[in-house]
Amino acid sequence: MMKRLLPLLLLIMVIGISGCAGIQSLQGGRKAELACPGAGVTDGIAITDFSFDFNQIYGSEQVGLTLTAENVGGSTGALTSYQLFGMDFGSGSLQWGITPSSSNSNVNLKLDAPNTDLGIPGGMDTRTWTLKAPSGLTVETPFTLHGRITSNYSTSFSGILTVVSSSYLRSLPVEERKALIQSGGLSAQCYTGGPIKIEAAAGTHFVDPSGTKNIRFKVTNVGVGAPFYNTSAPNYLGITPESMYKIYVVPTTSGQVTCTGGDITLSRGQTGSFTCTFTSPTPTLKTDYPFQISIVYQYWQDTTASIKVLRPL
Repeated sequence: MMKRLLPLLLLIMVIGISGCAGIQSLQGGRKAELACPGAGVTDGIAITDFSFDFNQIYGSEQVGLTLTAENVGGSTGALTSYQLFGMDFGSGSLQWGITPSSSNSNVNLKLDAPNTDLGIPGGMDTRTWTLKAPSGLTVETPFTLHGRITSNYSTSFSGILTVVSSSYLRSLPVEERKALIQSGGLSAQCYTGGPIKIEAAAGTHFVDPSGTKNIRFKVTNVGVGAPFYNTSAPNYLGITPESMYKIYVVPTTSGQVTCTGGDITLSRGQTGSFTCTFTSPTPTLKTDYPFQISIVYQYWQDTTASIKVLRPL
């Protein structure tokens, strides 16, 4: 019986560990309870299908095209637009016909995040078109169609700042004391799943703190697309040089942590940083201060599908 139970117990242990992805804890061996849905996922609202019904057709024939967007991250978001480009659409003999006639549209569809505990997938939206191949081609011709979606999304960071007195720190075992010091006072952190991740480094030891301390945060684009921030046009019309690679830090006062908020630009579209402040009462022994910070942004993602058109029969 024990041999049969051993693999099951190991599987349960693996699942329990993977469910804490993104959480770091150094609180005397006691794991901090931080909830970050979708931790480790690097997509928000993603294109999960973009394909033709067939990979080759004859001129003048029709073919179906499917585009599916699905929320696979840790936050509820909104699909704001979709766009097809890269082919010449029209009624000419060398153009592609398309039904419905619009190859792009602004939408505002709320897509819920998946519930992994219950096995419920995230919100999904599927669009279909019928395309008619050009009739005037005289040679076999390959075509590549591009698809783009834009979405509103957010990433939330949760952390625990541990403030200790110097007398309490001296009372700890050597390894535990070293781990707490190396944490810089940030004893636990995680972030919700999405294309933008947030990491924090307290950068100073919260031992007998006095006054206001700074906490630095690093923001990284880990998705396959790019963020932008344009509240007046959160769809593909809002992707401008002025709005590209920007995200917005929501003003926050949470658990003694204060962030003024505002736009920040990710350098080269990949990384950026911002600073929040922390003011702590004088500790008697050890005090944990949970806090949460959110950033909001729009995000665009592209994909492609290829098809070959043979000469009409």
